[in-house]
Amino acid sequence: MNQIRVKFILFFICFLALSNLGISQNMDHPGPPKPPSPEQMEKMVNELAKELSLSTEQKEAILKIQLDHMKAMKEKMDKQAKQGPPDQATMEAARKELDQKIMALLTAEQKTKYTKFMESHKPPKRGGAGGPGGPGGPPQH
Repeated sequence: MNQIRVKFILFFICFLALSNLGISQNMDHPGPPKPPSPEQMEKMVNELAKELSLSTEQKEAILKIQLDHMKAMKEKMDKQAKQGPPDQATMEAARKELDQKIMALLTAEQKTKYTKFMESHKPPKRGGAGGPGGPGGPPQH
């Protein structure tokens, strides 16, 4: 009876350890961020319209550009899923193309505001392996 209890306790400890290992691995490597939904995209464009004083035509055109971009990126990601995530250069090129299409619709004053808006809404950079808080901690000087 005592031996069964010891085996159960050991099993339970192993189960907890393996569960925590799986959870921590998911947190260390969360993968690419989820793309925004059409509703979230519309909310972001509304915020942009307010900040840049966009006309109705500009707002509608930018929303269409954003939605088309997200659709194209999703298709590209789905197609490339078998090969792994797209490289940074591909993602950067797609972002620049999106910015160019949007900038083409803006006045000089709106372009300045757009650049500032995008800088202030840039997502935080994620640290890679060994980055701050990762294995090895922050770099030593």
